[in-house]
Amino acid sequence: MKSFLCFVAGMITMLGILFALNLYSSYYDMEDGKIPGLTFLSEKQTGASFNYKSVQVIQAVYQKAALILPNEAFTFEPVMLLLGKESDSFYDSQIINIPKGFYLSQIGSYKYQNKENFTKTVPAVVIVKK
Repeated sequence: MKSFLCFVAGMITMLGILFALNLYSSYYDMEDGKIPGLTFLSEKQTGASFNYKSVQVIQAVYQKAALILPNEAFTFEPVMLLLGKESDSFYDSQIINIPKGFYLSQIGSYKYQNKENFTKTVPAVVIVKK
């Protein structure tokens, strides 16, 4: 019985350590504020503009970045990475209303692997004033 309790205690400890390491790595994936897979357009390049009334977060990937889709019917636009300001915090299924006089502007691209292990490249955008 004593060896069984030691085994259970060891398993619980191991799971706790794995959970802590996973939590640590998800919060500190960004070295010096850089998002792996994110590349910015050069000053000479101009990105696309997207005029949507609202977007929906499909996955918050970093503290101030989220994969989004337009929240409009019959729109077949690609998934995009929305980069937020210092004060922003995103969560899954969040609806973000784009204020009147603002739009999404592409500032780069974001490369990541989806759940099926396919490499995807999507526009990286920010909300800017017209």
